[in-house]
Amino acid sequence: MPAVDSEQLFYTSQSSTLHHLSDHAAIKMSWFGEVDREPFQETYKSLCAALQEKDAKWVIADERNMTGVSTKGRMWLVTKFGRREGKIALSRVQRIAIIKARSVFASTVTKLMYKTLQSIAGFEYEYFDDEDQALRWLAQ
Repeated sequence: MPAVDSEQLFYTSQSSTLHHLSDHAAIKMSWFGEVDREPFQETYKSLCAALQEKDAKWVIADERNMTGVSTKGRMWLVTKFGRREGKIALSRVQRIAIIKARSVFASTVTKLMYKTLQSIAGFEYEYFDDEDQALRWLAQ
C-alpha cells in the first residue's frame, strides 16, 4: 500500500515537505533535522491550505528524520494558530498517523503538542514505525 506513486508535492522548505497523497485523500508532512520556529510555522500554515484545497481528512506526520523542533514554534501552534486561524482547517482532520522520530528528544517534544491539538480539534492520532502501517490505519 505504498503512497510513492500518488505523491504530489504541495510545499517544500529546508525543514519540511508536504505531499498530497491523492490515492489516500491524505496530506503527508515530512520533517528534516532541527526545525526552527519560522519554517515550522510556515509548514503548518501550508498544511492548512493543503487540507482545504485538497479536501483531505487525514494527515501522515513523518518525523523519522526530525531531530528537534523549536519551543516557540510548538507554543505558537498550540496557543495561537491551532486555536485561531488554523482551527477550522485542523478541525477537518479526522486522523493523524505519526511516524515516530528516531530521535527520542524529538519524539518526546511532539507528543504533548499532538495531545494538545487533539483537545482543540478532536482528531484521532496514533504512532507508527513506518508509512505502510500508518496508511493501513488511516484506511480502516
